[in-house]
Amino acid sequence: MKRTTRIVGMTGALAAIAIGHAAAQTARVEGGVRSLTGVDFYWETRLVPPVPPLDGALQMLTLCGTWTGAPGPSCSGADTVHRVMVDRSRKLYFGYDARVTVIKTESDADTRYSITFRPLSYTAELQRVLGPDVKTWTLLPAPRFPAPRVVRGGEVLELTLLTNSTWGQQISEYVTLQEPRRQGFDLEPPREFAFASGAPRDFSAADVELRLQEPRVTRTYPSADIPTVTFKSRGEAAGPILWMYLPGRGRVLLSLTPRNGFRRAGEVRGSTLRFVVDGQTYDVVSTSRIAPATAAFNLYALQQPEWKPTYANANLDTVHIGSADRLEYLVGRE
Repeated sequence: MKRTTRIVGMTGALAAIAIGHAAAQTARVEGGVRSLTGVDFYWETRLVPPVPPLDGALQMLTLCGTWTGAPGPSCSGADTVHRVMVDRSRKLYFGYDARVTVIKTESDADTRYSITFRPLSYTAELQRVLGPDVKTWTLLPAPRFPAPRVVRGGEVLELTLLTNSTWGQQISEYVTLQEPRRQGFDLEPPREFAFASGAPRDFSAADVELRLQEPRVTRTYPSADIPTVTFKSRGEAAGPILWMYLPGRGRVLLSLTPRNGFRRAGEVRGSTLRFVVDGQTYDVVSTSRIAPATAAFNLYALQQPEWKPTYANANLDTVHIGSADRLEYLVGRE
């Protein structure tokens, strides 16, 4: 079992970040990897609990550079990750720097890494992200960072970034370090880092996740006189219940298992799914497998025709996606 080291952050600052009103996101906000010099830096960002959700205005960026500055977004020759979270609607930003040094040992299998966290540094690349009016932006206070520590590959660190005492929510990042993937003819498949917090429990069918990554959504009408329309949605959503905002049709909740109020509306096949709402057929193509295993599965749907995104500057003419761990996060909440 992987050992998780917790790094406690600040309290009270999450109220300043954009919080949505109606829809629940999954606890997972985003994740990724950056290759530094001799090591791969993985992270996963989580919002716990997932209600109320982040409202879509928070942009998360990962910049790479050196401990003394960032030459640009390229990670070639870098030893530092700059994690930046930007709320453009309120002109707030915060984040942290993480510097990683490889500690060579006699055994390659026991390579260790020194990691140092510190407040987000202001670099030329960050200035380009914020734009020319940088003086109008507010940097939120940084978490309390620990002393530099030495970890083994695969050890998970929990960094609490922001906590809101009113809702009892927090934004946390889980960080782990791994040796770089082999290149050339001995190329390794990409790793995926994920971490589940909380107490373990028994698995049930309702826990089976759907996952959408950069989906392309095509809407087809029964009448050939009405042209087919295709939307592209950026980002990723994963959870037992996916939701999609469909322009002019509200929101549709999707599940692999029958749930109260849901009806069988379509099917999932590998990296594609199809469902029908109000006589219109929606074909969705994801960049990765949507459901686990290789079989075709029935898809169940619940339509919320009056629902619309309420966060600032939301585009109602395109598809939005999200997910939730529990149905009650999405139904009967105001």
